[in-house]
Amino acid sequence: MPAAPDGYRARTTLVLARGVTPHHLALSVFLIDVFCLGIKDVMFESVESEAFEIYMDATDAASPMAPADPGYARKLLRDLAAWSQSIGFAPHPDFAAVERIFGDVSADASDAVFRFGRDGRPVYIPGPNDTAPLIRRRIEQLQKYLGDDGAGFETAA
Repeated sequence: MPAAPDGYRARTTLVLARGVTPHHLALSVFLIDVFCLGIKDVMFESVESEAFEIYMDATDAASPMAPADPGYARKLLRDLAAWSQSIGFAPHPDFAAVERIFGDVSADASDAVFRFGRDGRPVYIPGPNDTAPLIRRRIEQLQKYLGDDGAGFETAA
């Protein structure tokens, strides 16, 4: 999981797995947008260790992964959820339930300070599957919270 946000892609994936048995894992995946939308999607699945390794290999091949301390990862998620909510984008509805996989890992154990957006300013970059009405709604949401000049907008690359 890359350390966020400066110098990294707007969208990234945070993966946390915990062993239930030596051959069975609880897997959570958080799709995050550190430039604007926050926690876009979450997934929780119970998987065999072999399936987990296949998933991680495929994910790493698509976008290299980097390890992160669980306290850092939890702090990143909580800070990102609070920041994106402050500009009108609530975290995915299942975030609170799936975040429980961290168990007793404390976000306070990390002293990391995150700066979201780009240069401290939210930047909305529509995804390839975002429809024109969805893009309009998101831009209107940002304008409602930040005014006409409070956020940047880009077309998907």
